[in-house]
Amino acid sequence: MELNKSQRLAVSFHEGAMLVLAGPGSGKTAVITNRVLSLVEDRGVPPEEILVITFSKAAAEEMKQRFIKAGSGRYYPVTFGTFHAIFFRIIRDAYDYNTSNIITDNEKNIYLSDAMREAGVTAQNEREFREKLSACISMLKNGQDIKEDCDHTAKDPAKKQNCGLPGIWEKAGRMLAMAPEKLRAVFDGYQKNIQNAGKIDFDDMMLLCLKIFRERNDVLKYWQGRFKYILIDEFQDINPLQYNLVKLLAVPENNIFAVGDDDQSIYGFRGASPKVMFEFEKDYKGCRRILLDVNYRSGAEITACSSKLIAANKERFKKRITSKKGLGSTVKRLHFTSFDEEMEHICRFANELKGSGNELSETAVLYRMNNQIRPLYNRLLGLNIPCRLREKLPDIFDHWIAQDMLSYLRIAGGGTDRADYIRVINRPVRYVGRDSFRSEKICLKDIYAVNSGKRYVTERLEKLEKDLDFIKRLDVTAALKYIRYGVGYGKYISEYARSKNTDETELFDIFDELTDSAHGFGTYREWAAHIEDMKEKTRLRAASGKNTGTDKEPDGIELMTFHRSKGLEFNTVFIIDANEGYAPGKRAETPEEIEEERRAFYVAATRARNELYICDCDDRLGRAVKPSRFISEMGLL
Repeated sequence: MELNKSQRLAVSFHEGAMLVLAGPGSGKTAVITNRVLSLVEDRGVPPEEILVITFSKAAAEEMKQRFIKAGSGRYYPVTFGTFHAIFFRIIRDAYDYNTSNIITDNEKNIYLSDAMREAGVTAQNEREFREKLSACISMLKNGQDIKEDCDHTAKDPAKKQNCGLPGIWEKAGRMLAMAPEKLRAVFDGYQKNIQNAGKIDFDDMMLLCLKIFRERNDVLKYWQGRFKYILIDEFQDINPLQYNLVKLLAVPENNIFAVGDDDQSIYGFRGASPKVMFEFEKDYKGCRRILLDVNYRSGAEITACSSKLIAANKERFKKRITSKKGLGSTVKRLHFTSFDEEMEHICRFANELKGSGNELSETAVLYRMNNQIRPLYNRLLGLNIPCRLREKLPDIFDHWIAQDMLSYLRIAGGGTDRADYIRVINRPVRYVGRDSFRSEKICLKDIYAVNSGKRYVTERLEKLEKDLDFIKRLDVTAALKYIRYGVGYGKYISEYARSKNTDETELFDIFDELTDSAHGFGTYREWAAHIEDMKEKTRLRAASGKNTGTDKEPDGIELMTFHRSKGLEFNTVFIIDANEGYAPGKRAETPEEIEEERRAFYVAATRARNELYICDCDDRLGRAVKPSRFISEMGLL
């Protein structure tokens, strides 16, 4: 591509520090690859002294291939790699580590489970909780304020007391609904477990590298001499730990070329923060700043609306982005009375697109959280509309609430399985002890017999017997509603949420989605058969690779979260669930968290080339919801 004035200035920059603010679709990859080529061919820099850092293997490989293409196929030994790959090389040489020292996912699950047990932490769904816990531990390690007496890998607790940005432990505790002290106990237990096994996780690679740089001046000097020009892609995604390592590596020349967009910083849960970009100019006095202000991707209307949105953020570099494509794009708010109507509209659009012969993969449906797409995904599957999930979709029927409902329905239908009874007998509380279940096959009269002298128990069992008799006469949807309101399971959910200091609306969302999925099924057997059919379809799609988003799979509507869409672009984009509580998410409480939610919405909106549709509704699965504030900030309300 022919470079514009701002791009040329960035490419021709030689020595020192430069911050390149790269707006959406502004050609940042072309700038990085052409700058590397300019350093080698125009400035005579030895290619071995150039390091290009990316955030994924795929991005590193793409950057490398683009560089080779820019150089007309000429080979130069420039290093392209991720933070983890580069810093693992350093600790590998210094500590004689190899890949066997890096914990596997299975080992990590074991160490986390052991740490939870040692700290007395339990969860209804341990697998799901471990995933959140793992993310929080990563955020705690990467989001730390790097001080001389901070060492997360040390066994001495005093070495850890200065680790962590102010409030980061409280933020992680909120994410897990756990007191910071309890989280600290789990964190320390996990770290002890992996140290005793002689293992490290991915975040420890950089912590150990920091330790080497501080303790081994000879090692630091060697690597400083090895890489004299450092280019960083997606600089807005860098966390304090990575930034401090790069600063140490860049001394004394300080030839750092940082390319990113603070408006697209959306990985706070990994410890990333746009504040690092603001610190850059303070750390490197007199550094140059260039704004890549031409959007080559989106039409003028899309660019203007998204610019209005992000302007509502206070902590940002002010920018004026223009569109190279000019007028002619479409931005619309699509308002629906219900979420069901919203899904119907998208299915109708997809079906028409399928019949038109146009590429389905040029249309994307984007959403804030992964579990939001389940109802639409299942509907698309039912209509045989090709679609591709970019992330693994949690199975709602694996959730503990779904398992409880299936147990209730099986018992009401005459089931005698001991596991079903144990699962729900005290949901809600009926004060029935585990010693009441003395065989593998259970019936209520056996439980009565064991508890015959406890009137407060038998009264509740009498009600349960009447409830079960009533449930078996209802269709599945009515039965689920009766379990919630008549049996008292809804009260149990509320009490559970209070005991765990978590948001009950998230649990009720699961219940409502479950109830919605049961619509139209007269009996438990019919619904159970449908559940197994959906599980089998999902399993077969996963086995065939149709949900992986690879180039080999058939054409299909793209379904992905805001975060997963970053770096991609489509002719048409639908943003669904543009409602308060979803975008921004209900957990966003502080001004800083709201600003990150706005940045995530901005990323989603700027994926569109030609058409952008923002979808909201009045009623989502039986609950009244309000339109997202982001709609009005875009000037669409």
